[in-house]
Amino acid sequence: AVEQVQVGLSTEGRPLDADIELWHGPGNTPYKTRVYSEDGQVRPFSAVIKTPRGPSTVAIRNIGLVEFPFAASVVAESVDHRLDMPSSDCLASKKTIQGGATRTYPFDASVDSIQLLITSDGMPLNARIELIQGADNNRQVVELYTEDGRTRPFFCFLDTPEHGCVVRVINTAPLEYPISAAVVPNTINGMPAPQVIFQEMQPWQRRRAERAALEAADREAAAARAAISERAERAAAALAAERVAAAKRLAGARRSPIPQWTPTPSPVTTTPPMPAVPVPTMSEYDKYISTRSGTQDASSTRDASASYAPRSADGADMHGRIVPTASPTPAATVEAPMSEYEK
Repeated sequence: AVEQVQVGLSTEGRPLDADIELWHGPGNTPYKTRVYSEDGQVRPFSAVIKTPRGPSTVAIRNIGLVEFPFAASVVAESVDHRLDMPSSDCLASKKTIQGGATRTYPFDASVDSIQLLITSDGMPLNARIELIQGADNNRQVVELYTEDGRTRPFFCFLDTPEHGCVVRVINTAPLEYPISAAVVPNTINGMPAPQVIFQEMQPWQRRRAERAALEAADREAAAARAAISERAERAAAALAAERVAAAKRLAGARRSPIPQWTPTPSPVTTTPPMPAVPVPTMSEYDKYISTRSGTQDASSTRDASASYAPRSADGADMHGRIVPTASPTPAATVEAPMSEYEK
């Protein structure tokens, strides 16, 4: 029967976010781990999981974005393949962490990787492991739970490729559930670490670690300030160049004459005077009719009726037609004989 397996997770330079569960029977998950790494290639994850009491199943799930895949491997212990086990220094340097307490373990820049072992006295185990670099900058985080820290302890390897690395172990369980943790170097400058017991961090070591973290934070802040200053200088130079170009354009516009706008007068239209209308005169015929009637009213009526067709001096009417104005010869007056009745 397989008593333990080794799980490895890595990426090609992308973030790593995964859930690892151990299934033992239907609806029973005695072991569960949440793993996050800022760069799965620089800081991969490797852990040994105990699988006692019959067959078990290891489930690995990628809970990151679809753009961030990772590679996973599960290797069982066999005669031909021996799994990585805690060193004697790791087993001998375990320290108790009460519920809700925190312990930190700083490492020198020469340490390439570390071993981390967490156990309990048969009680449930809940812990959070943080790999910190700089001022509280989490490069790798592991959250774990096991139902029995003695039968199913947690053992893993963490890479610490850069300087100023600090491992922080937090017991997230209540005060009644203490745990035992050990953190020791695994490789130093590419070679296996010597068999030196790693003691708990002393006050002077804590102060040195805090000083190193502050110095790293100051370096990062100085780099950020330098980048901001450089961007501000580039922006100021671009603004100055734009102002110079605008001043040149304004000077050229002042030297060139500005055309004056002259309004165009609108044409004045004049109305020609109306031609004088000649006053019509009474023709001979009109005079004859007026004489025959013997009344001034008939003459006025005739004059009014004749005024609608005025004529000019040359005898033309209002349409330009020349109408002869020869006076008709009055007919001879013939007296009719009186009838018998008139007599």
